[in-house]
Amino acid sequence: MRKYGIIAACVLVLSACGGGSGSSEEKSLITSASWLAGSSLTYQETSLVSGNNTINTAYRLTYGVAAADGSHTVTRQDLSASNTVNGLRFGGLESVSNYDGQGRLLRTTNRVDGGPATVCQDSSSRVLLPKPLLLGSTWAGDWTWTCGSSPPVASHLRLGHVVGTETVSVPAGTYEAVHVYEEVDTTSSAMSYTRHNVMNTWYDRASGMKIKFDSTIKYSKGAPSTGYVSHFTDQLTAVQRGS
Repeated sequence: MRKYGIIAACVLVLSACGGGSGSSEEKSLITSASWLAGSSLTYQETSLVSGNNTINTAYRLTYGVAAADGSHTVTRQDLSASNTVNGLRFGGLESVSNYDGQGRLLRTTNRVDGGPATVCQDSSSRVLLPKPLLLGSTWAGDWTWTCGSSPPVASHLRLGHVVGTETVSVPAGTYEAVHVYEEVDTTSSAMSYTRHNVMNTWYDRASGMKIKFDSTIKYSKGAPSTGYVSHFTDQLTAVQRGS
C-alpha cells in the first residue's frame, strides 16, 4: 500500500463538527480557522521505512477560499522529487481534497508524478474533531476510504481525546497548541494484516492549523510483504497567510 493512503486517512482534517463533551457555552480550545483561507503551509516530513531507512520529504498545503456554505478545498503539492524505497513511493504527489461546510473530508483527487487522476472517497461517517473542542472532548467511530477500483479501506477509531494545551516550537515558530491523541485500526480485504496507528497531533489554538504530527504504526495478523512505514513526523516549517 502506498504511504499516501496513510497520510490521506490520518492527517488532513484540521477542525470540524462532531461528538464531544461539555456545553457549547464553554470556550473552545481552537479560536478560529477563518484566516486559513488562501494560506499556504509548508511541512517537513520524516519517515522511518522498514525499520532502517529514514526518508525526508517536504510538502505544501494551500487552503482555498470557503464557499457560502463553508465548503472548501485543500491542495497538497509535494516539494520533493519522487523516490521509491522498499516498494513505497515518496514525493511526487499532487492532490486536491474537498471538504463540506462542517469540515468533513468528502473526496481527494490524487496525481503521482503527473500521471492519471485517482479519486478517493471518504464515507460520511468519518470521525471528526468535536466542535467546540474542549479539554474533556472524546470521540470514536468507524469509516471507510475507497480509492479508484481498489478494495475499500476500513478504519476504526478506537480512542480520541484531548491531552491538553502545550507550547510547541517548530521551524515555523512557537505556538500555543492543543494536543490531540488518537488510535486507529485499519483493515482491508487487500491487506492480510491490521495496521494500528497511534497519532499525536498539535494544532495552533488561534487558527486550527496543524503544527506538528507524530505517528507510530504497528502491524498485527501479518505484515506488509514489501516495505512499510513504522514511524513518521510532520513539522510546520513556513506559513504564508492568506489575505
